[in-house]
Amino acid sequence: MFKSIAVCMALMLMAAGLTQARPFTAKDLALLERVSDPRISPDARFVAYNLRSTDWDGNHGVNALWVIDRSAANSAPRLVRDQEKSSTAPRWSGDGQWLYFLSSRSGSTQVWRTAAQGGESWQVTKLPLDVSQYRFAPDGHTLVAPNAIPWRAARPKTRPRQRRKPAARYTTPPRRDSGTRTLTAATSVCLRFA
Repeated sequence: MFKSIAVCMALMLMAAGLTQARPFTAKDLALLERVSDPRISPDARFVAYNLRSTDWDGNHGVNALWVIDRSAANSAPRLVRDQEKSSTAPRWSGDGQWLYFLSSRSGSTQVWRTAAQGGESWQVTKLPLDVSQYRFAPDGHTLVAPNAIPWRAARPKTRPRQRRKPAARYTTPPRRDSGTRTLTAATSVCLRFA
């Protein structure tokens, strides 16, 4: 009698486990959170990283900037910025007092900074175009942000189509799209901090 009850209980538990198990799907893969671009502060106390998650219903990814204090045992990560469209690209200042990152909270993606300990964030750049990448020079006080500035020139309809070599200042050859010629010039912005 006892054996039959034990066998029935074991079969019920196995059946319950089988109904809950399901295969790993593409949606499960898309909904996994992804950690990228970890940056350790110069004093090795903090780690800043980008966390990308997926809004399945909105059909887009969102990024967040997190910082964790490695010196405190079991410290919880601190959220610096949430709901960013593009990667936050965290970078530490040379002395480790400031954390620089990309944010689009001002309407366009610009470089911002916050204190390593947390607190208010301040906008560092106000460029006419979005900043997609930036680096610090080896001196630790100069920020370099390269930009690609597009120029559009209407192609005259009466002239025959000609292929011209781009001038030396252009980084990409001319492209045709819907009757315009698009040329891209490389520029960079250097900001010096005291």
